[in-house]
Amino acid sequence: MHHPAVLSGEGYLGYAGFPVINKDNYALGTFCLLDSEPAALTEHQVKLIKGIAERIAHQIDIQTNQRETTVDAVQSALKTFASICSVDKLSLFNNFLSICAGKTLPPDEMKSLEEMGLTKKFELTKKGKEILKQMKLQPKVMKKKIVSSKDQPQFLDDLLGEL
Repeated sequence: MHHPAVLSGEGYLGYAGFPVINKDNYALGTFCLLDSEPAALTEHQVKLIKGIAERIAHQIDIQTNQRETTVDAVQSALKTFASICSVDKLSLFNNFLSICAGKTLPPDEMKSLEEMGLTKKFELTKKGKEILKQMKLQPKVMKKKIVSSKDQPQFLDDLLGEL
């Protein structure tokens, strides 16, 4: 009953929150229910809603795995193709995908990406993010960050703003 919408007096008197926890035991968020009337959930309702929260987490896990698998597949295909040609630009593309996927590269491999303005200090620059967006790839989905309760509203606003 400590949800801000309930405490604000905006017409919500009932609240139930169920954690959405992925296969790696990370809390991804909360599946929340608000009601204009205070009410207790039955054991059957709690069981059903917990099942929905589990399905949400499972779906997010599946999408995350698919995106990671896609990047790995593209990199594998690129490596195969690079074995039959000597175009150095393919290695730059592979390095760019690695950084986009959150992988680390040796500084000498980062240098060309930095010179192109795609990365700075092992992070994508604005230009790098725009190129990634144009490629329509989303290799890195989850942000893992511990947030204190006082920072939660701003963190959630920032996170949702990136979507």
